[in-house]
Parts: sequence; structure tokens; C-alpha cells
Amino acid sequence: MAKRQLRLGAFMRPVSIHTGAWRYPGAVPDANFNFPVLKQLIQKLEAGKFDAFFMADHLAVLNMPIEALKRSHTVTS
Repeated sequence: MAKRQLRLGAFMRPVSIHTGAWRYPGAVPDANFNFPVLKQLIQKLEAGKFDAFFMADHLAVLNMPIEALKRSHTVTS
């Protein structure tokens, strides 16, 4: 019988889903579009033995109330 292995995959958004996450001390507000930051994140996943990384490849404003969008760094900068 073949040895079974667990496969790990990261399905994520580097900045976070929360609109105000960019305000957290040490956060990188443009992490979704900053290749060196993405590269560092993916290298950490590789070191942790992850098999895959996935990030949706769309650049769009999500269906959110305009007041929430106004608080977002990526929309207001």
C-alpha cells in the first residue's frame, strides 16, 4: 500500500480580507501588488512544506458600501 501524504495549499490574500488590516502596525498596505512581499510570503510557505499557493488574479473593487471603501488604504491612496 502506498504511503499517504497530506497536501498543504494556501488560498489567501496577503493584505487580508478586512478593510482596515492595512492599519495594523507592521502591515504592508500594498502587499497584494508588491512582488518582493509576495515572494517573501511564498518562500515562508515553501519552508513550511506547503505544496501550493493561490491568489485570485482579479483587480476589482468588491461589492462593498462606499463608506467601507473610503476607509481602505488601497482605494484612498
